[in-house]
Amino acid sequence: MCRFRGTQRLTRHVAAAAFGLLLVAACADPPSAALSPPTQVGGNGSVVQSPIPFTLQDAYRDLASRLGEFTGVSLQDGDVVVSAASDAVSLETFLEVRRWLRASGRPDLAVKLMRHRRVPYNYRTLDSLLGRLLPRIASGNGVNAVGIDEVAGRILIHVDDALGLSAVESSLLPLELPENSVAIQITGRITDVQGLQGQHSMLRGGVQINRQPLLPEHFGACSIGFVGWFTDSLQPSQPDLNRRVLTTASHCTTDQKKVRSDLFGQPYMPRVAAVEIDEAPVYKGPFAPCSQGMAYCRFADVAVLRVVDSIGSGGGSAAVSQPTVDPNNPPFLGVQAYTGSSVIGAIVGEHVIKVGRTTGQTGPGPIDLSCMNTMSGDIHNLCQQHAVVTVDFGDSGAPVFIAAGSPFVPNPRPAGVVIQGTTNSMWFSPAGAVVGTLGWKYFLVW
Repeated sequence: MCRFRGTQRLTRHVAAAAFGLLLVAACADPPSAALSPPTQVGGNGSVVQSPIPFTLQDAYRDLASRLGEFTGVSLQDGDVVVSAASDAVSLETFLEVRRWLRASGRPDLAVKLMRHRRVPYNYRTLDSLLGRLLPRIASGNGVNAVGIDEVAGRILIHVDDALGLSAVESSLLPLELPENSVAIQITGRITDVQGLQGQHSMLRGGVQINRQPLLPEHFGACSIGFVGWFTDSLQPSQPDLNRRVLTTASHCTTDQKKVRSDLFGQPYMPRVAAVEIDEAPVYKGPFAPCSQGMAYCRFADVAVLRVVDSIGSGGGSAAVSQPTVDPNNPPFLGVQAYTGSSVIGAIVGEHVIKVGRTTGQTGPGPIDLSCMNTMSGDIHNLCQQHAVVTVDFGDSGAPVFIAAGSPFVPNPRPAGVVIQGTTNSMWFSPAGAVVGTLGWKYFLVW
């Protein structure tokens, strides 16, 4: 059960994990139209212009501006479900959603049967309400995630504990929000974490890396995410095979707001495997894209590492493993290639898997939230996705894939990188946000 704002008819929901939320720190085509880049303030005070990735939030805003009562899109029982604040939707609405899915690189969804779900509020209304309440809850109050739940047609707020729930309720009372427009869930506290664990001659997604000077006795390992190359500057559609890179979580580095050229070992130092060369831009609030009340924000918790010449890397591949429980070492059972990319990544109802150094390959599990702002210290991660897939300490940075087997998805399709989670669910930065926020400089999926 959930607490709903707008009336005094309130109930509780508790979904606390055994050890709370963990930070367990990841591609798509660029948007067709360029967006005005915001100002990024680096850790050294420098000011640069950085690109904004095209997120699912942008897509929904665009659709809602043309489709009136439109709220969102999800997958249920094999069908694409269009949520709307109306008793029915027009044929043109279904056709417009199909066109959008095709244009966004998801022809596998565009060919599915479509049906309608009635929800209490449309996306434009919820987006407006979210803009009103964010300044009151963005900082403090025990809030760890907030966004629009398009399946339920309401705003969803995750808090650490009962104190956070009471604080948020008090903050929202003066707004007199519409009935049943906001649900508050107790999910547990977010904490930062660092995280197949043996030595590998080829670096692949899911394999362990560890930042200097952390030693084996320190629990400081993370997971490799996507493996690829720089984009060829002369042929943007091709990789530069002489410059190899991989991703992991930004919170696995020493400074999430500035590149400090951290060295990473595999599985530990002193076997140097890669050096940090790039981070997802962090923007200073309250200026766009941050909302009022946000000290800092970003679109993905991801860092890019340059692979050293002495170690091999398997571009476009991840380890095959099986589920395991820490401190067991997940078995390395082979290699799986991943292909395909899209602007929107995955939608609610699709099933994803992940491969991480602590819990191995887990899932498939459904995505139940497609665009929520999560909190990581003083940095707000914008428009992140949530799925019911097991993670644990050290799975930070692990690759997330849409499970293979559905139409047009013969191989795992990149969906994002793990950033946070509980024992039975995870948050991840969508793949499109990862490449978009990094300026499409890296050839990570194809």
